[in-house]
Amino acid sequence: MSETGPRNRYSTWSEATGFEWDTIVIGGGITGAGIAREASRLGLSVLLIEQKDFAWGASSRSSKMIHGGLRYLKEHQIQLTREAVRERELLLRTGKGLVEPLRFLYLVYKGDQPGPWSLDFGLTIYDLLRRSGVNHHHLDAYDIALLAPNLKLDGLRGGFGYSDAQTDDARLVFRVLREAEVQGARTLNYTRAKELLRDSSGNVRALTVEDVENGNIAEIKTRSVVSAAGAWSGELSKPSEDPIHLRPLRGSHLIFPWEKLPTAQAVTFAHPEDNRPVFAYPWEGVTLVGTTDLDHQDPLDREPAASMEEENYLLEAIRSRFKDLSVFLEDLLGTFAGVRPVVFGGYDNPSQEPREYVIREDKNLITVAGGKLTTFHPISRRVARALQVVLGGKYPTENNTASLEPPDPRALDEARETLSTLPHLLRRRLTGRLGPDLADFLEWVDVRDLQKISDTPYTWAELKWAFSRESIVHLDDLLLRRVRLGHLLPEGGLALETEIQTRLKSEDSWNPDRWESEWNRYRELWETCYSPTPMGQG
Repeated sequence: MSETGPRNRYSTWSEATGFEWDTIVIGGGITGAGIAREASRLGLSVLLIEQKDFAWGASSRSSKMIHGGLRYLKEHQIQLTREAVRERELLLRTGKGLVEPLRFLYLVYKGDQPGPWSLDFGLTIYDLLRRSGVNHHHLDAYDIALLAPNLKLDGLRGGFGYSDAQTDDARLVFRVLREAEVQGARTLNYTRAKELLRDSSGNVRALTVEDVENGNIAEIKTRSVVSAAGAWSGELSKPSEDPIHLRPLRGSHLIFPWEKLPTAQAVTFAHPEDNRPVFAYPWEGVTLVGTTDLDHQDPLDREPAASMEEENYLLEAIRSRFKDLSVFLEDLLGTFAGVRPVVFGGYDNPSQEPREYVIREDKNLITVAGGKLTTFHPISRRVARALQVVLGGKYPTENNTASLEPPDPRALDEARETLSTLPHLLRRRLTGRLGPDLADFLEWVDVRDLQKISDTPYTWAELKWAFSRESIVHLDDLLLRRVRLGHLLPEGGLALETEIQTRLKSEDSWNPDRWESEWNRYRELWETCYSPTPMGQG
């Protein structure tokens, strides 16, 4: 096993600085993780660095959906939708337990745009792109009342049912990162790219990096650099180059306890204010409501947070379509916001901006910007092919690489035996999230730790595994990205402070002062960026 725990971070740093790499990938989100894996599959030596934590940016703050992008058809983005539909189907096959089907109810109320005829036409195209038969069907108001009895029926004209998929976006990143490491890649979080160094011909020859945790600076030799840094992409470009113009757009979400806003499937409808689609959908035992689409003006290094206006916008949408919501607002669990790295297309309305991606190459620097969570795999493959051209070597051509590698069949057999007392869905879930680590997890795990943490789908074993094996540097890495307790429990799970420390004692390398510091840091972060604002609840 290529261990990725905190105890080996400094040995990885030492290895990184004493070696010449074929390529350094900047960015630890889904795009960077995918590129590192595809480049490693070609036999290239790959180092991936991330200035914060892996999946810190948009890749842990998305709407958690693996979808074709039905709304992009309205903007005539047919190619993007076709590619996304194909990738959704591939991920459903290869990522069982991590990527799961999600049924949708698309509601149409009187005055909504698009209306039922336009939606039916769009969903028909959606089905054709899927190439596997009819997926959508029309529903009248009576059908919808049976499927979702907590909806307001006044003005409801009917709707449509269809299927997409959902995931835990951060866990998808970590699985792809692990697959990259199995292929030979090395990864470092909290490592900032500072400056490209070039030879006399202008070609990249090295990258200066900084260890964010201790301020150490090193020069790392490399034959190429790939910038896949999301909203930061393009910052390493020279002023003389044709820059990629990005438009950072913020999308915010509300988190309700499921029992307060029960949803058996995703419910989507047009916001009464501006006709933007709004979703309410079940995820990890809670109900998410999203999303907004606003220009993000704050510094990118600052943790994004939902504004009071965004909370009220989403609450207004839910109040307009669900019954008796006033009793739910005081029970709002929290919020989260992400910044989408959208390539500027010249539109005034943020929602009309294309979600296409751009790949540029200049003197051994490849920059990729834009794209969607769903389409990370084709983006990664195209960048890997660009690397082949840049490096000029004879590398194998991988035309049919998988979106996700299936776990070892022997590990699956062992999981069925070792985890036989667990519910089927929990076994499936653990298999999907652990991927290439399944066999090592089964050898390591104490079955007594396979108890659920409070009312969440997570087990104590997952918490302990992540803490000891998944590059945890700070407590928020653990509670907001590896195991999503910060989103699923009241006050971000702060009430579990003592039990978490006790449970992690056997894996612990933090002294009491470090624990106190980390809990204070996490508490301040959660209260500032993830808790609902009092005015947002009014």
